[in-house]
Amino acid sequence: YVGNVIKNIISNSPMISQYIGKTLFPFDLSVLPTIRDTHFVYGILAVALVAAAIYFTPVKRWNYIIFGLLWYFLFLFPALVSPFVGLEHRIYVPMFGFLLIMAETKWIKDITATNLKAAAIPLGFIVVFWFLTHNRLPVFKDRISFYKNGTETSEYGTFAYLTLGKQYEKIEKYDSAIVTYQRGLKVDSTLVMFHNNMATDYMKLDMFPEAEREIFKELAQHPDNYTALQNLGTVYKLTDRMDLAAEQWKKVLKIKKDFSYAY
Repeated sequence: YVGNVIKNIISNSPMISQYIGKTLFPFDLSVLPTIRDTHFVYGILAVALVAAAIYFTPVKRWNYIIFGLLWYFLFLFPALVSPFVGLEHRIYVPMFGFLLIMAETKWIKDITATNLKAAAIPLGFIVVFWFLTHNRLPVFKDRISFYKNGTETSEYGTFAYLTLGKQYEKIEKYDSAIVTYQRGLKVDSTLVMFHNNMATDYMKLDMFPEAEREIFKELAQHPDNYTALQNLGTVYKLTDRMDLAAEQWKKVLKIKKDFSYAY
């Protein structure tokens, strides 16, 4: 487990620049972004602006700046552990480290009761962040809204389609789940489980020919998918083809002997 976490953090490390960028420029947000979906421009601009702010600060308290950096990157790690996508909604805690760093810059230190002009830029950021946060709240209303946003804002995020489909299944909206998986297949037609999950939904709707068709598509790409073989056996059973059903369940047990559903 620890090895997988470290591997995910290393593979997702390019997203650090993207997270830094969206800390200062919260645009093109997605609950489940991928590296391919996200620009690096915001990150480059953010690093340049923060570096400039620190450079032009005459008196620097490096212990506070370093503490802010440590805070930011320490609490950023949870946003890097996912094996499929980024987790932008987990950068709110790291943002406090960013605020600690900015509090040590001349731009912020110059704000006094007699120099309110210096507060114009920070206040502008506060207004913009409030507006963006207010408009962002509906995304977190429920699980469907959350994962639906992932499918709408992450072009390459197949995980979002897979998870949204599962959420529709939990509330027995099997038609919506099927449509979601079909959209996911347009992004990645080789991903394990899209066809098999569609087959399960068709079975729930008593559409057995359609279920059988999707299982065959799954097995054509992933012949050792024992879950698909198990489902094919179930389709055969429900359509009174018990000999064929038994054949599929025997195949399941050859692949995974402890798969209890095949007994």
